[in-house]
Amino acid sequence: MLFRATSETILFFDKNSGDTGIISGADYSNLLNWIGGGQLNPTIIYLTSKYKLNETDKDNIVLALQNIHEPIPKAFAVPESLHIELTSRCKLNCKQCYKDRSIEKDIEYARLEILIEEAASIGVFQIAFGGGEPLLYPHLLKAIKKASGYGVGVSITTSGLGLNEQLLDCLLQAGLDHIQISLNGSSEEINSKTRDGFQSAMSALKLLPGKHKNFGINTVLSKTNIADIENIINYALRLKARNINLLRYKPAMKNGMERIELDNSDYDLIFGLFKKYNNKNFSIKVDSAFGNLIAHIYKDNLDSNYTGCTAGRRFMAVDSDGSFKVCSHLKQTESLKSILDFWQNGKLVKQIRETESQINEPCQSCNYINNCRGCRAICENKYGNFYDGEKDCFVFRRTK
Repeated sequence: MLFRATSETILFFDKNSGDTGIISGADYSNLLNWIGGGQLNPTIIYLTSKYKLNETDKDNIVLALQNIHEPIPKAFAVPESLHIELTSRCKLNCKQCYKDRSIEKDIEYARLEILIEEAASIGVFQIAFGGGEPLLYPHLLKAIKKASGYGVGVSITTSGLGLNEQLLDCLLQAGLDHIQISLNGSSEEINSKTRDGFQSAMSALKLLPGKHKNFGINTVLSKTNIADIENIINYALRLKARNINLLRYKPAMKNGMERIELDNSDYDLIFGLFKKYNNKNFSIKVDSAFGNLIAHIYKDNLDSNYTGCTAGRRFMAVDSDGSFKVCSHLKQTESLKSILDFWQNGKLVKQIRETESQINEPCQSCNYINNCRGCRAICENKYGNFYDGEKDCFVFRRTK
């Protein structure tokens, strides 16, 4: 496990599950008591049971407490994760894709090395390599080996195109911790309504159970596959996948995709599946762009600092030309001298952290505003204004 400390708070990242946790309040006191030689207590018993907390972790917590980060309002002191677009190239032509396919570019490896080194030095927990198709990046194995060598968690999201047993072995030997395969349907007919590469995804998923336990499925939800989602979940369970990550469809460059967006009954279905299947051995993860759904699931049992849209608060992105972004789905970029400079001083992070005070209706009067904040990429694309509220949101409570 990886640990980072701010004032009276410990953040941890578990590589096996991909979970980030926050220890504060009474739990923080219990943790300090255990570190100081105290007996087991409910906090330690829980962490030991779920994450296998051990004596080595105790030493790492002590080290973290010697380097306490100054807190930042409405954000982690440093990013929890860094999403890096290794390449904009991809051999598929998915209907749902939001990328500009006319641009084909790989991030320069010298730039990537600098980013990995800084991320490790400031305490970023995880680097997520994506694209485009990350398997097309010529320096992928070197990049994974470098990041894992610093102890940073490393994941990739791939269509599975080009993944074979030999390449998978090389990825794992380089230090890859987690792999997500993109799949939007349990059949080629359903999957092909929004994305290509069904056979590649299925072939990749069949490889993984015998080779690697830390893998999952990424599914972009829409009207085209909502009736099929339980089939995909059951397929993931049969494979013994760690998770299924339910992603929200963001408006693409292609026209006509608005017809496939979810409605109220679809949200109710997702809510029911979450309650039915989510457990300690299998995680249904919900895209932070589904802030409204997350608020609906957890009601008021949320920390507003760490839920809803977490772009610029928990994670940030880097595109294939090496520029910084708060989210890969937003177009705006900034070129600052370092990750930390962008995180602390960037105009884009300041803009997104002001969402609660600047957002328009219907979000402004919603009880869930602090735990949701809508999706800025969706609102900007659909309504034309970064701070527009989600006019089509089906999961919210109004303040009367």
